[in-house]
Amino acid sequence: MKTKIAFLPLFLAIILVPLSFVSAGKPSGGGGVNSGISIVSPNGGEVYTEGDIVNITWTAGKRVGDIWIGYFSAPNTLDWIATGLSNTGSYKWTVNVGNTTNTQFKIYISSNGGSDYSNNYFTVNQRVPALTFTADSASLPYNGSTTLRWNATDVTSCTATGAWSGSKTLAGSQAVGPLTSSRTYWLNCTGIYGSISKSVTITVAPAPVPTLALTPDDTSLAYGGETTIRWTSTNATSCSASGAWSGSKPTSGAYATGALTSSKTYTLICYGNGSSVVKSVSVSIAPAPAPTVALAADDSDLPYGGETTLRWISTNATSCAASGSWTGSKATTGEQATGRLGGGSRSFTLTCTGAGGSASSTVTVYVAPSIYPVPTVKLTAADPIVSSGNATTLNWTSTGAERCVAYGAWDGDVATSGSISTGALYEDHYYSITCYNPDNISNYYLVVVNVINGPVNLVPFAGTFQEMLDSGNSYVCYSDFWPEGKGPSSKYTYYLADGKVRREAEYLDGTTGTFFPSTGSYYLELYYPSIALYTKDYLNNTRTFYPGESTYESFAKGMSEPTNSVDYCSQGSLDPALFTLPL
Repeated sequence: MKTKIAFLPLFLAIILVPLSFVSAGKPSGGGGVNSGISIVSPNGGEVYTEGDIVNITWTAGKRVGDIWIGYFSAPNTLDWIATGLSNTGSYKWTVNVGNTTNTQFKIYISSNGGSDYSNNYFTVNQRVPALTFTADSASLPYNGSTTLRWNATDVTSCTATGAWSGSKTLAGSQAVGPLTSSRTYWLNCTGIYGSISKSVTITVAPAPVPTLALTPDDTSLAYGGETTIRWTSTNATSCSASGAWSGSKPTSGAYATGALTSSKTYTLICYGNGSSVVKSVSVSIAPAPAPTVALAADDSDLPYGGETTLRWISTNATSCAASGSWTGSKATTGEQATGRLGGGSRSFTLTCTGAGGSASSTVTVYVAPSIYPVPTVKLTAADPIVSSGNATTLNWTSTGAERCVAYGAWDGDVATSGSISTGALYEDHYYSITCYNPDNISNYYLVVVNVINGPVNLVPFAGTFQEMLDSGNSYVCYSDFWPEGKGPSSKYTYYLADGKVRREAEYLDGTTGTFFPSTGSYYLELYYPSIALYTKDYLNNTRTFYPGESTYESFAKGMSEPTNSVDYCSQGSLDPALFTLPL
């Protein structure tokens, strides 16, 4: 066991001569650093190989106590070979200096009676791993076998890879086979002196190739006809069908197709002796009769809100599907009422499909326009932004409306005009109203009432918000709080467009000034005409501290350098995909 000099007992560390002095050499004429101990061998010039057994000998006075023996290399790194030995004058050392690029070493012996080291360096050569790896026969017939043999030296372990696996002894043999294909076997051996790998490739002759004959009794049939597929094979052990048939098949046999309504291709692949053969045959089927369909309406000219009945018949069809102004699967023959129809033309199409293809028929029904104008409706909130727990009033008016229906945070039939309180609000809500004229033509309006749970920050704009939207641009704003020293830091970008604002925020941590424990996404929302900008936090009910707040300023005050801040906005391209309604 080797022990570094750093772990010497204190009394030995005191008496040891510094390595820089030790490496300077022993005074000529013997006697060493302390004439109480003198190394006899190895004393310089010897050549050993790693693993050799070397007899370290020395002479010492009778009063010399326990002996410590070590070696050091040219870079003056001392390693202990043995400690606390009796002063017998010799010690058998199995050379072990490790897998190192150093080859020059000196022996160092120390005791309470003195110390000495080799006059000159002796040499230790590293061992080189060796491996022989062969096969009794490297060329085999199909299903042949052979034996692998190997012998490795100067390694501690061997592992098989490639066509075999697992740990192997340092020398041995192993039978392989029977083999049906060529294989490559690798043996990788490693130890403290390095690694070595060798491979053996066994070439295996190919197996006899299977043959296959596949024929139908008939290759051309009338629609609905049937035939038999027959086959034989040689050197095959199994067969598998695909195409118009499937599954395992015997190596020889016959298969009845049953009634066929379309051309078919039958494929058979047979396997044997590591090879395969594939054959295909086709049976042609005459086409089926083409389908027909006729679709008509009882009345094709209707007043607004009128209805009619569609009637149809088909031949050679198995299914029908509606498209245009109606949809869904339909019977191959039938009728269907349209229900009340709004103004304009309606095209009804029916496509029927059968074995012989498909056919379509279309009928157009014209409906006169409504005599009533399209209704109008407007819905507003007295205050679109309220503090949590407060209410606002919804006001609406309409023209040309016979009835109105509320949706969203309110629900049900309402008058064609009026007002109503929202009641106490604790989160954002949207309110929608749809109004209908006597012909059931509708129009709608939607407003959003937003609930603020935190401080409100006003954002000025040049011109009105609508003017900004009409320009087709949005404002892209940045606010940076970057410290010159250790002050609080944050950075975010937000986009203003279409009545909405989205901000992505990243907060720094550590000595740069942490005011938020993680990185997250936040949203700022802008509402016109108030033009109020405020933050909403959607991460774990945590809070961000901003400049101006006491917590922020208290922290900033204790920093070694002041905090810089920059706020600026610029116009950018409008990107509606960034914004969604707060439902």
